[in-house]
Parts: sequence; C-alpha cells; structure tokens
Amino acid sequence: MKKLTDPQRREAFELLKKHLGDRKKKTPHEILEIGIGDGANLEYYPENSSLTALDMNESFEPYLKEHLKNYPEIRYRRKVIAMAENMVGVEDSSIDIVVCTYTLCSVTSIPSVLKEVKRVLKPGGKFLFLEHVSYPKSDWNYLLQVAVAPLWSPYLGGCKVKQRTGEEIRKIGFSNVDMDTTYDEKLLLFSRPQLLGKLFRPERDSNFLYLINEIRFGCVSHILDSQLEVYSFGVFCISPTGEFDSYSFLHLAPFNST
Repeated sequence: MKKLTDPQRREAFELLKKHLGDRKKKTPHEILEIGIGDGANLEYYPENSSLTALDMNESFEPYLKEHLKNYPEIRYRRKVIAMAENMVGVEDSSIDIVVCTYTLCSVTSIPSVLKEVKRVLKPGGKFLFLEHVSYPKSDWNYLLQVAVAPLWSPYLGGCKVKQRTGEEIRKIGFSNVDMDTTYDEKLLLFSRPQLLGKLFRPERDSNFLYLINEIRFGCVSHILDSQLEVYSFGVFCISPTGEFDSYSFLHLAPFNST
C-alpha cells in the first residue's frame, strides 16, 4: 500500500514545504502526526522537525522507533496513545504542523478530529492531509464504493472509501484552504479518489462580531459573522452608517468553535 501511495505522499509534503519559509531555522517545526503507524511519512518530513506521534494502537511504537533510526535529523519527542477525536495529552496551540494521511477515512467522527486539529495548532499553524474520499454521487463509481464498503472497511482497519471529507473541512473554519481531488489509476477503482490539501489555522479566530449592518427594534437584518449566539434584546443599535439611530439592543456573544 505504501509503495502505491508514495507519489501522493511526496506531492503532499512538497505542497507543505512551499509554505514553511526557512526550513533550516533554529527553532524546530513542532509536528504532530495523527495515525502515524510505523512512520510511513518520515522520509518526507521537513528539515529540523520535532515529532509528536499520535496513534490509538500502542503496538506500532517499536516499529516506529526502529524506523526513526534511519532519520536522525528528526527529534522524536513522544508517543501519545489516544483517538484522533480526543487528543488527550496534546496541549492547546502547541503544534506548528499536523499531518494526517489515510486516517480520516477510518475515524468515527471527522468533525471531532478537525476540531481537535484546530485546537492543538498554533495560530497560523498548518494542517496537511491526504485521504481516501468518495466519488461524486452522480458518478456510477460511487455505487461501486457503496457496494464494496462493507467488505473493504473490515479488511483495512475501518477505512471508509466513501467519506466526504472535503465537505467537512470546509465547514470547520480554517483559512487558506487549498485542496484537490485526484484519481490515481494505479489504485483499485473504488479507492482512486484521493483528497490532497493543506490549510491554516487562522492567525486570529473569527469568533467575534465584526459588523452589524442594521438592527431595528429587535429585527436583525444583516450580521456578518455566523459564529455568534443571540442571548437577549435591549436598547442599543448600530445603523449601516455606523451611527446610533434606534433603540433596539442585541446582546451577542462568541461561542467556542474549537
């Protein structure tokens, strides 16, 4: 499997390295790899990397440590035994780069994983992903994926070849999302769609109200930030011109999207 997917892995890390700036900087890149297994991606890591490995399977660690001997330039910090949906032990805003290849296709909740990725990334941190995904539902090959899924999933550790990962990524609130679906003819027909991409955690999360265009007597016409909760009304207003021109009040508060 690794040999078949090496070209995609190489392409993914080349995409990442374009955004790293000086790869020989003194401060190491703090990397968290989700579902690291025995370390299939180590050969593609950027220079000066400090690795935190996360996997729910403890039995992979001896193989990972053996593999790491071939890459002395990678500083191995620790192994975290946890599910990707709940990365217990990984601190908030502590990671420069999160790597995830062929793992989101196997998790129980993609949104939960993405929220954890956003939590552990530093502001401006990068998330690199390469995943099996579904064909468009209008494609006849999607029916093949539906038919094969019950047999394929147990064979490959819960891999779901018809995940709609791209849709989930767009919902979660990252910035500079750059992703593309390719179809690798060397792979089995039902597993050919591959989603490759990188994105950033925003430098400043947009959980705050930036602008109210118009509020009139408790009726909100335009609010330019959907990540808000409405709690109460009172006696305050901002008009489209920025003036205080009526007497309705809207109490808005950010909610925690991470």
